[in-house]
Amino acid sequence: MKTHLLGRNSRSLTLAIGLSTLLTSLMGSRAMAQALPTPNDPCMLAGATDVSSSQLNFTDPEIILDLGLSKAQRLQVMCDIKNAVVANYSLITLKKERLGIDVVQVLENCAANEVKIADTDRQNFFDRVQLCIATFQDTHFSASSRTDRPTILTAIIASDVGGKVVILRQSPKLIARIKADDPDTFATLEQTLAPGNEITQINGAPAADAVNSLIPYVQASSLAYTRIAATQSLFARNFLYPTTRTITIQVKTLAGETKELELPWFAQTTVGNLDAQMKFKALGIPIVNDLQMTYDPTAHRYVKDDESLWTVGYTSRTPMFTDYATLTTWLDDAGAAGLRTGEVIIDRNHAFCYMQLLTFESVNFTESATKTKAPFMLPIETFVANCEAKKLPMIFDLKLNGGGNGNIPAQVLSALSQAGSHYGPDVQAFPATTSMMDLMANGIAANATGARVLDQGPDATAVLSGLADALRLKVSTTDIFKNPDITADPKVGGYSQKILAVISPICISACDMTAHLLKNSGRAVLFGSPSNGTGAGFMSQAKLDSNFQDSLGLLKFNIPNFLFGVETKAGDPSRLPYDQYKELLTENHPTPVDIPYALTPIDLATNGKQLEVMAVMALFAAPN
Repeated sequence: MKTHLLGRNSRSLTLAIGLSTLLTSLMGSRAMAQALPTPNDPCMLAGATDVSSSQLNFTDPEIILDLGLSKAQRLQVMCDIKNAVVANYSLITLKKERLGIDVVQVLENCAANEVKIADTDRQNFFDRVQLCIATFQDTHFSASSRTDRPTILTAIIASDVGGKVVILRQSPKLIARIKADDPDTFATLEQTLAPGNEITQINGAPAADAVNSLIPYVQASSLAYTRIAATQSLFARNFLYPTTRTITIQVKTLAGETKELELPWFAQTTVGNLDAQMKFKALGIPIVNDLQMTYDPTAHRYVKDDESLWTVGYTSRTPMFTDYATLTTWLDDAGAAGLRTGEVIIDRNHAFCYMQLLTFESVNFTESATKTKAPFMLPIETFVANCEAKKLPMIFDLKLNGGGNGNIPAQVLSALSQAGSHYGPDVQAFPATTSMMDLMANGIAANATGARVLDQGPDATAVLSGLADALRLKVSTTDIFKNPDITADPKVGGYSQKILAVISPICISACDMTAHLLKNSGRAVLFGSPSNGTGAGFMSQAKLDSNFQDSLGLLKFNIPNFLFGVETKAGDPSRLPYDQYKELLTENHPTPVDIPYALTPIDLATNGKQLEVMAVMALFAAPN
């Protein structure tokens, strides 16, 4: 059993008792949880010939160029998505209860809309699918072209800073490309596009209007993350392609000077999506695939390096306090920095440990520039134990972490726990669906996960029993299953020092879970801005997973198929009634901070120096 991005691995899933009897009960009752078509469901028309206004005809050169989609084809795709969502999505009930979002009705409306639209453009259809799915307000739910769509971009990346659009990073390579075409006009382009400068207008309108136009397309579990993602999409995105070759911006520098620029768009193409490439060619948008390609001598080939383009400016991936410490970097399984640790000495009164965790996805960490490989938790445990021995407090940097294995958050809290403590753990719930029944029924051996005793949660028989009860009661979601309470990691022996955890809306998924665990346990003071607000994940096995594609092979989508949350206290029973405890589930509930801090233009201009100062002040002002 594999849980991707969130949730737990198989939890020593075993099927020791009564499986055949239990499955018989499940199959006999399963119809209750499946949503039935409504009388006005347009998907009842899927496949009807009278819906089609055109059919693909590959002898027609215009169809070859634009790969147009008929109404019938678009309706079929939308109905494929709807059917997969009804059969698998774990948040249908919670979204309606918590946000008033009727997921099934949204999808039916999107399908009905396709019947009314004459436009056959495939790229426009992909945009509408993205718009539809974004209505769910779920960071994890994705629906995208089966082959990655091309990206349009220009020389900067912006971010939301207090509701303003501020330049986050710039690309020396793209700036050089722009200056080569017109060196006189763009002689001071680096200074004009300096990180920290504000974009006040885009194409003659307030920059905020441009952000608002992109917000509906962002798949996000919180408003803060929506604004960040929408703002970053202003100048680099793979949807809503421009209809002009350039974009006009008005820039206000930190010194107060205002300048107006007309920047060219560039494009990075991908395999397939010929229709998008033809659009770029018609507009005269240059292709710049080569700018991110670097030679990998180990693999003996060129590879795309996403970090090599926008290299000047601020990124949350860069570690803090590099002026005061030499950090040890541990690489994840993909070879990227995943963990950084070190002791920071600013002066005799401000010495502390610093730990930056960038992923929960890796199985192992390898110390940079060495061949020293260790299981994920070992360098964390070793570092925390060393900090305890030296009586040093800690700044725990989680402000950029896309999540990963949901086994790990409880183990991280365990490593940071005080000796003798008992903290509430994470919890899970499961949709009463056929796919979840099948997945849980395919139990695997207890030794297949390597999960420690700390991490042994509900086994397959317990979950299947919960599914059977949900189906018999005709409810859509099981009870909530609680994992064992969290105690101090014996390899650390207890960590008793102060902790300041730095979080942001880009703390997602398993990182969200970690932030909630730190908050609810009281083990850390949370600093920065609230986390992303995710609360569902992907559980899979080798032949059963949460990935789907439509019957025409146009789209791929990943549907969250279980829910997670965090207990507020230790000592509760292992199984909790859903209606009574559903507020433990964290979807659309970002972890709040104790000490708010928002990045400023000064941070973006100085690579986060003001953030560092404020974090140190908060650490040494924070109570134990």
